[in-house]
Order: sequence, then structure tokens, then C-alpha cells
Amino acid sequence: MTPTLRSALIGALYGSLAVVGAFALMVVLGMIPKAPFTAQWQELAGGGWVLATVLGGLAFVAIGTLWGAPFAWVPRPAMWKAWLWAVVPTLWAVWAWPAINGKPTFAGGDPVGLLIPVVMNVVIWGSILGWVVTRAAPAR
Repeated sequence: MTPTLRSALIGALYGSLAVVGAFALMVVLGMIPKAPFTAQWQELAGGGWVLATVLGGLAFVAIGTLWGAPFAWVPRPAMWKAWLWAVVPTLWAVWAWPAINGKPTFAGGDPVGLLIPVVMNVVIWGSILGWVVTRAAPAR
């Protein structure tokens, strides 16, 4: 495994864990009723909230880590490039996944429903991914 691929996977893993933590904090503070990965797991496989949170969270972290792997091949990685790369999972969250499940895309126009995926994916996940990869990238 190349150092850049390793750093992309590590950065995406850390970013995914940070997003899970942010969602957990939002649930504890009563800002949202349940984490999106919990709701998605319950839609796909059912189950109680504890099992759905654990398995959905693990799947979320695994998928988030894999989303970061292709960033290893971005030439001259930079923070702004990681933010642009993070738009890909954001579009998945607000457009593709709802469309697949027959729900309104782009959160039905709800600003909070659009802001949460942008903050979680671009600001948190993308920033951590970009920071880890740019620190590990060889000087050019």
C-alpha cells in the first residue's frame, strides 16, 4: 500500500468517525431524532435502534473510509481539493440515496436538511481527509 493511499484511508476513517461522533452529539442534544445511518439501516434491514445504530454506524464508517480511497490519486493534494472531493458523498446523501428510496431529493428544499450533509461531509469529513493527506504527501 502506498503512503498516499494509506493516508487517504486513515484520513477518511478519522473523518468518518468524527462524523459519527457529530451525529451522536446531535442526537444527545435533541437536534435530530436519530442518526441518518440508523434510519437508513432500519429502512434496509429493520431492527431496533441499538442494533441499527451499531451496524449502521459500522457500515457508515466502512463506506466513508472507502469513499476516501480514490483521493489518494489526486495530484498535489490540498484542502480545497478534499472539500471538492467531499461533494461526491454529499450528492449521494442528498440526491442519489433519496431518489433510490423514492424520497424527495435535496431534502425537499429544507435548508437544514441540506446544511447537515454539507457540514458533515464537506466541512468535517473533507477537512480531516484533506489535512491527513496533505500532511503525508511528499513535498513537490
